[in-house]
Amino acid sequence: MNFKAQQRSGRLSDWREMRAKCDWTGVTCGAAGEVTELVLDYSSLDGTLPTEWSVLTGLTEMNLLGNRLAGTLPPQWSGLISVRSMDLGENSLAGMLLPQWSALTSVNFMDLSENNLVGTLLPQWSALRSIFGMYLRGNSLAGTLPPQWSAMTIVTRMYLSGNRLAGTLPPQWSAMTSIDLH
Repeated sequence: MNFKAQQRSGRLSDWREMRAKCDWTGVTCGAAGEVTELVLDYSSLDGTLPTEWSVLTGLTEMNLLGNRLAGTLPPQWSGLISVRSMDLGENSLAGMLLPQWSALTSVNFMDLSENNLVGTLLPQWSALRSIFGMYLRGNSLAGTLPPQWSAMTIVTRMYLSGNRLAGTLPPQWSAMTSIDLH
């Protein structure tokens, strides 16, 4: 409910404790009543990413694209081990990519583009071997492309443009035979 309290738009007015969370706007639940999807893209949401959402271990999709969310990526979200799709693009998120998020090994799509992220591309993220779409464009990421990311052999789309990356393509990336790199 802290997340609802951060909203100026009134967009989450039906997020009330006396109402079942499965009936809340943007929330889909599974047969056992666990939250499986949070789809609140382009909803004029404010505030920060709630660390308490880390308890949503049945969550498979999170779409918060195109809001006004700020703050940093929560390290606690590394516990969202069922997430397959995470779209946090087009917000005002800041800080660095987190090594803890390398635990999100079920993710196959991640969009963190058009935010204010800094730091480097982390070698630890090579553990994201189920990923086929990685969108990090339009941030302020710097450094070089990690050779370890060649372990992401099924990736087909990796968008890194609009950052401050330097250097050449690591030879190890030749293992990524179907990649569309921007």
